[in-house]
Amino acid sequence: MATTTHSTAARGAVIKRIVAAYGDHLSYGQVMDIVANVLRWGGLAIGPSDCGYAVWALPTHPKAVRTLDIVLDHEATPIPLTFGSVPDMATLVRFGTIHLRLADAWPGGLTLVVPACGSKARKYAQTLHGIQTLGVRISRSVIERQIAAESGSAITSAAIRYPDGALVRTYEDAEAIVLDKVTACCAAGVLLVGVKHSGRFPLSVNSTVAALGDDGISIVRPGFYERRDLVAMASRIAVHEYADAT
Repeated sequence: MATTTHSTAARGAVIKRIVAAYGDHLSYGQVMDIVANVLRWGGLAIGPSDCGYAVWALPTHPKAVRTLDIVLDHEATPIPLTFGSVPDMATLVRFGTIHLRLADAWPGGLTLVVPACGSKARKYAQTLHGIQTLGVRISRSVIERQIAAESGSAITSAAIRYPDGALVRTYEDAEAIVLDKVTACCAAGVLLVGVKHSGRFPLSVNSTVAALGDDGISIVRPGFYERRDLVAMASRIAVHEYADAT
């Protein structure tokens, strides 16, 4: 399907909408380039995540963050940052030994709340238990991981949900929900790119949000992994740790 561009005017907002799907007319690489450019310009992207369809933005772009806040109805919970790999997280967060053990759950349905590291991270950190923290994860979605890697560090990735909280698994519904919120609240132009998933959609899962504190692992939001699963991961000693200890 070729790329199509549409303009939507509603309540003073002008939205330039691009729908991209790789197939006969667009290669996978071309779609990746389109999405990366829209995010750099401060736009939003709708794409397939492991939680259904998600809305993506660059956390370092002020306009994108303000628009995303509107789309998410000003949620108080931390917006998770999706990375391409664990090493990519090093400039933004501090990982301890237990965090690295829990990283065995990635790619997958776990978001870790970890201390922010550096002024860049603190700009969009949320406060939890009195500590500046960020929610970080690595998605099962290859497209999402690649976009995060090509962005230079990370992207915000927030699941699009129906009013009853259910995850959205069709592109048409995901786009309609985002467009309704943006056109109702944004006075300035917004650039939106959508990537349609081709073929059978993978199983959508709610990501467990977990944090480490003085009392051990706590569940901030229930999801795919139960606390006992995470405790088991954290209790494992890797071979290199055992070798160092001896």
